[in-house]
Amino acid sequence: YSDEKGDWRTRWVAGEIIQAMAYDNLIPGFDTFNTNNLRLWRALPAEEFDFQAFNEFRYAEAVDNRRKAEDLSAVLYPNDDETAGKVLRLKQQYFFVSASLQDLLREFIRKPNRKWSELPQKVAIQMNDTHPTLAVLEMMRLLVDVQRLNWAEAWDLTRKTCNYTNHTVMPEALEKWPVDMMQEYLPRHLDICGEINKQFMEELKEMYGDGPKIWGLSLFQEEPFKGIRMGNLAVLGSNKVNGVAALHTEIVKKETFADFYQYFCAKGEKDKFVNMTNGVTPRRWIHCANRPLSDLFTKHLGTHKWLVDMNLLKAMIKKKDDPALQKEWMAAKRQAKQRLVDYLKTNNILEADVDSLFDCQFKRIHEYKRQLLNCFYIIHR
Repeated sequence: YSDEKGDWRTRWVAGEIIQAMAYDNLIPGFDTFNTNNLRLWRALPAEEFDFQAFNEFRYAEAVDNRRKAEDLSAVLYPNDDETAGKVLRLKQQYFFVSASLQDLLREFIRKPNRKWSELPQKVAIQMNDTHPTLAVLEMMRLLVDVQRLNWAEAWDLTRKTCNYTNHTVMPEALEKWPVDMMQEYLPRHLDICGEINKQFMEELKEMYGDGPKIWGLSLFQEEPFKGIRMGNLAVLGSNKVNGVAALHTEIVKKETFADFYQYFCAKGEKDKFVNMTNGVTPRRWIHCANRPLSDLFTKHLGTHKWLVDMNLLKAMIKKKDDPALQKEWMAAKRQAKQRLVDYLKTNNILEADVDSLFDCQFKRIHEYKRQLLNCFYIIHR
């Protein structure tokens, strides 16, 4: 349709209307007055109850909207071996992405005289793996269709605002959404993806000419099914791309997204791919989870500042041969093992000897992850 200025616009009229109910969780900082807000979402129906269906004795249908809506946020990442599971996953990903981005932009424009050019300085969208990569397309939809920015400005803001953390180096594990499924459930986003890819392909042809190199960079795949490569979309639509360990990041640059790395280097964006080593917060996983060990560190270091600067723990190396420290260390370990033994007994799991060697893992067992190999090793041993 044409707006009041005569500009051509697109409006997406969705088939299902879902209400996103916000649940705020205050996350206080450590030894500081700062507190952040973690906003989670629950899916609710736009209409709670269908009175017409109820009056026509179709009682199950009367509450069907609530059931279908709550399916979106009831169980995250359902089994997607079947089509129904894939559809639910797609809806889930879009629901959480759209709710978050709409809320984010609402907060941004609420301030008087706010300029859109300020968006990258005020907002950062971190896409944790490919699951929320629809954020690139949804941000474009919101900026172009709802806020009525021109395409070039919207794409520039999107690429400066979004960032992508890669967690898997295996190409087959990077999500690909079937085009026919996108056409049925997110047609406007498919249109946007097509336009982004069209402009990208035109740029690549000028750089490399037509051929296999640009086929690999395309946002679309043709085999084994026609689909959108969400990993490619995440890289193209981001300001920064990071791995979670130095070796991992090098593999991302040289293997997983080698063509993209070369493309951005050729454009002068050599710092687009960066490393951000996964951190383990000592405040959660030592101070809260293992207080005897935390107290031991604080006692021998003479300060609790190691909780915010783990480099201070290097001073413990000087004391590694101290018999008193070794005795306290073993006592702290035994306390932790005793808590585990007590937990196992209290919950009727098993009665274990505290002097046993425990091999613990706290992660789902996945067919291509190291946890499964560890299980095989335990059986073998």
